[in-house]
Amino acid sequence: MADSTDRGTPGRKRHLIGDLHGIPLASLLTGGNRHDSIAFEELVDAVPPVTQPSGKRRKRPAKPHAD
Repeated sequence: MADSTDRGTPGRKRHLIGDLHGIPLASLLTGGNRHDSIAFEELVDAVPPVTQPSGKRRKRPAKPHAD
């Protein structure tokens, strides 16, 4: 059985977006050699629209925080 940390093997990254309470809103699995900024844009686009009492539905957060 191959070790997942071996050099030269294809890797993968799990990208998640969650709400304030830690509930996942969207997830994405990418190759290990893909830049995080590209995955970030795709992941934010995958978040479902936020329903509000009035006005236009928001798709993107007003101020994103990353870790």
